[in-house]
Amino acid sequence: MKQWKEFLRGTSAESTVAGTLTKAKAVFNWSVQSGMIEKSPLDGVGRGDFTNKEKDQFVTMTEYYKLLDASPSQDWRTIISLVRIGGLRCPSEIIPLTWADVNWEQDRFYVRSPKTERHQDKAGRWVPLFPELKKELETLFFMPESEGQEFVISRYRKPRQNLGTTFAKIVKRAGLSPIVRPFDNMRASRSNEVYNRFGVTKESEWIGHSAKIRKDHYGMITDDDYEIASTWSISVDTDKKRIFPAIESKRQQITHRKELEIIGQSGH
Repeated sequence: MKQWKEFLRGTSAESTVAGTLTKAKAVFNWSVQSGMIEKSPLDGVGRGDFTNKEKDQFVTMTEYYKLLDASPSQDWRTIISLVRIGGLRCPSEIIPLTWADVNWEQDRFYVRSPKTERHQDKAGRWVPLFPELKKELETLFFMPESEGQEFVISRYRKPRQNLGTTFAKIVKRAGLSPIVRPFDNMRASRSNEVYNRFGVTKESEWIGHSAKIRKDHYGMITDDDYEIASTWSISVDTDKKRIFPAIESKRQQITHRKELEIIGQSGH
């Protein structure tokens, strides 16, 4: 059963209920095949759809900097930056991170992922040292207390340490409204920024999940998206614009007449 304990380990909030049900069904099916039980108690139980977009919350960069300012230590500034800017899972990908994993010369760092390590070639991934994150890592690296330390985050390493409780206090101190599923939503916020800037391939590689997972659990539409879309237009060659010259001429006449009416009204 050891292999199944390993199999069941490490579910994350991105698919906690759905993932646990899927794994439970796999364990019961294995038990049936091994002759331990005659029938799985989960036969006929569908996986269902456990996505809940109502709990999605985009954490803006303005909020990010307020969180940094309210942090009680450089360790916490780095934790927040690793999640919001680096897109790391917290705490599973932050705790194992070592200074040896940071390649300063090539502006990247290696992230070990307990969540995906059982999949082929998914034991970890290389993530860019984004400028905002590099600043926080460098600050922590050159602090006296970091000298001789193996791990980037040398504090808060107890297995039962509840980072969420302290983070909630930081949010309150920053004067922000409570952030639901804070670590997941900070990671999702970065996922969307990377996706919009670099596309699906780089987003999947750097954030560390499949395109389907991104669509189901990380995809968001923000107010900025609407603002950008409202000013976006596709440039067209001038000659192509005049495929229907009569319509264009009519439009210009109507526009000119409206302008005259407005001028006339303002003259009164």
